[in-house]
Order: sequence, then C-alpha cells, then structure tokens
Amino acid sequence: MHTFQLNAQINEHGILSVALPKEWAKQSVNILLVLEPQADSTDAQQRKLKLKASLNNAVSLNIFDGVDGVEWQKVQRQDRALAWEE
Repeated sequence: MHTFQLNAQINEHGILSVALPKEWAKQSVNILLVLEPQADSTDAQQRKLKLKASLNNAVSLNIFDGVDGVEWQKVQRQDRALAWEE
C-alpha cells in the first residue's frame, strides 16, 4: 500500500487528474479518495495575525496579574492531584 498526498484542482466537469509514478501504469488498484477543501493561505495568515494581536493585547492589559497559576489549577482540577504532588 502506498499513500500519496497532494493538492489538486478539480476541473469544471468534476474531473480530477493525478499523475502517478510510471511503475503503477497498467495496474489494477483500489483507491481511497478523501476530499477536503483547501484553506486559503491568506485567510490562515490573517487569522494568525489577529490571534497574535489578541494575545499581545491580553499581555498589555496584564489580565493575569495577581492570579496564582498553581492555585488556579488546583481549583480547576480538584478531581486529581497535580503531577508533583503525587
């Protein structure tokens, strides 16, 4: 079994063409085809920039000032001990 991953464009007739290695020519094969819409790279980049700006804003607001991370974790996870307390 061989796995190939590629990005491809389906034409206006719904036809997908895939060039495979020549050693596969004239062979009968089973094919599993998973279609997944390709994310627009500009959308992903814009999302990263927005997330970075939001995180920088949270840091500048000092929103975690006075919060003891260990105590917060104990309150949130009362159902089990922290790793260093076992």
